[in-house]
Amino acid sequence: MTTRSGPRARLLRAHPALRVALAYLAGGLVAALVVLVGVGFQPSYGRSSAWGGIAYDDLRRAPVARGWTTDLAAVLAPGVPPSCVDLQAFPATPGRVLVSSQSLAVSGGFTLSSCTAVPNSLYAHRVALFDPTTGRVLWTRDLGLSGAPGSIVEDVLPTSDPSRLVVQMVDDDSGRFVTLDAETGRTRSTATVPGVALGSNYQNERLVVVNPNLDEGATESKLWSFDDLETPVWTGTLSQSSPPQFLGDTMVATVDGRSVAVDGRTGVETPFASGRVDVRTSMSEGGVLYGRERSSGIPSTTVKAWDARGRTLWTAPLPVDGVAGVSRTCVLVTTPASPDLVCLDHRTGRERWRQDLGTQPFAGMLPGATSDDVVSARLSTGDPAGAVTRVFDGDTGRQRFVVTGEGAQLAAAGRTVGYSLDTAANAQFGSRSRRMAAVDLASGRILWTLHGPQGAVLDFWAGHLVSVRNGEVTGMHDAGNAHPAPVLE
Repeated sequence: MTTRSGPRARLLRAHPALRVALAYLAGGLVAALVVLVGVGFQPSYGRSSAWGGIAYDDLRRAPVARGWTTDLAAVLAPGVPPSCVDLQAFPATPGRVLVSSQSLAVSGGFTLSSCTAVPNSLYAHRVALFDPTTGRVLWTRDLGLSGAPGSIVEDVLPTSDPSRLVVQMVDDDSGRFVTLDAETGRTRSTATVPGVALGSNYQNERLVVVNPNLDEGATESKLWSFDDLETPVWTGTLSQSSPPQFLGDTMVATVDGRSVAVDGRTGVETPFASGRVDVRTSMSEGGVLYGRERSSGIPSTTVKAWDARGRTLWTAPLPVDGVAGVSRTCVLVTTPASPDLVCLDHRTGRERWRQDLGTQPFAGMLPGATSDDVVSARLSTGDPAGAVTRVFDGDTGRQRFVVTGEGAQLAAAGRTVGYSLDTAANAQFGSRSRRMAAVDLASGRILWTLHGPQGAVLDFWAGHLVSVRNGEVTGMHDAGNAHPAPVLE
């Protein structure tokens, strides 16, 4: 048997308490090392509110169809063959969507002889407020559309009043706004307008621009306030190549070659920033307009920030091509001398970081993102293998990951998962897809891929994943927690 000798052994034999203390110290060092190593490999996810206002499901395992299925074709288009019914869902109140129906022969981009024989009047009457977390129809409403060819629900316009829904329709070649009570579906008002809104670039939660002619480059447009849909607050000529920008109750637009501000309450038109703002290449966020000025018709290469009154908040001291996007902390601009994406601090205009983007044109944030990560994408409308997405830390500009191929066409994000839609398999279905992939937002690792059932499309309704087929909607839920995300305390 070997015995200890020497000063260290004698000290330990003489002081048993010291042996205990040293054992605790050794254990503490091991624990500290484990914590440090764990921190080094701990994935990082966002904690902020969802970008764009809609929180998306965070599905870390391939979802399955279970829980509920609702036959909305029977609710909205009774008597129509279910295979001919295409459901359109529009964000309405928080967590809910307003659903309408139309002929698949029209919305699908192809002709189905069995469906073209069905009169449009059987589709275009009803809407339903739907809860995609439970599969419940909360109420239905007959909108009284004529059923003439082309009669359709175009959109649900966001407003600052959560108690009402403004439904935009086209009926007999004229536009209509129907205001519904969000709680009961009761009709509050109906207004006929000479045209339709041209999409999200022509509206905010207070104001909407209606254009009577979608084909001409510059036509007479009317500005309406959601507080009074009977009478327009302003009439003028807007170029469709230069969409307006909205700063609260103010619309900034190009009229007769100069930038003007239109008060959405009174319709009073005044020059905006001396009338020299290049509105076409500008972007607004949080009540601030970011863009360039023009001099003698030539845009300057210096980006500025203006408030709703046209006062300059800052000027960035570097040449830029234009504003590519806006994030929580950055105004993202591109430079003429290099393929760089530059992050300017949105409060001061100071350069925070820059990255060489090559030929990737898009930069911004994903709808639903809870981080400040900036996404730069080169999308592919053909082979999805040609898609490339790079994700950068919005604070430092450090590249977090690159994803290519099937997972690269990112379109939305949960807290830890980004969702990629295969636009090649989705050419006929707008924002919906027959195929989807999920990407871990810390590493870029593909978590799962999903193919919709035969004839079904996958879609997010109010941030919740659903499968839609033959007028039936089924909730898609996480089958388990195969790739659990860390719990943020």
